[in-house]
Amino acid sequence: MTIANNRISRNQPYSDSRSTLLVACVTIASSYLVPVLTGMLVSNPKTVWPLWPGCAILVAGLLLVRVNVWPLVIATSFVGFAVADLQAGVPLSSIVRFIPGNTVEVLISAVGLRYCFDGIPRLNSVRALAKYSLFAIVLAPCAGAFLSAHGVARDYWTGWKIVYLSEVLAFITVTPAVMS
Repeated sequence: MTIANNRISRNQPYSDSRSTLLVACVTIASSYLVPVLTGMLVSNPKTVWPLWPGCAILVAGLLLVRVNVWPLVIATSFVGFAVADLQAGVPLSSIVRFIPGNTVEVLISAVGLRYCFDGIPRLNSVRALAKYSLFAIVLAPCAGAFLSAHGVARDYWTGWKIVYLSEVLAFITVTPAVMS
């Protein structure tokens, strides 16, 4: 376990505290603003969003900052998620189900990617794309969907499919764009 911890914490893309602060602030602000703006584009924001970019933005931000800043960035971003959901009219019972799912999803993605890549993931080879896909497109959204499914639909498997597809779309599009 110590080897894995050393490998994850050793990959520090930014050691400058100003860069870390800037990336953390942009990630936190984006975690709130992007879902709000996305909700404005949807004709009925109380329905399920086809693309939930919050976790994808958060993971990209986490990969850009030191690991010791992660708890603060994650907690603050989740407050932004909850506020955006409440403003869109999402029931509190659903938000309570989303937070554990989002937490598991973000941690699987960020820890897995930090472990596999030395620094920021560059998706410039089949091997790099396979590693990214394993953590960010398969494992993390799958785990998050298992915990969040009842917050989206009454039928568990319908909710699971909706959450999984929404998160996969975000991790395929948003995270690589932010990291590049």
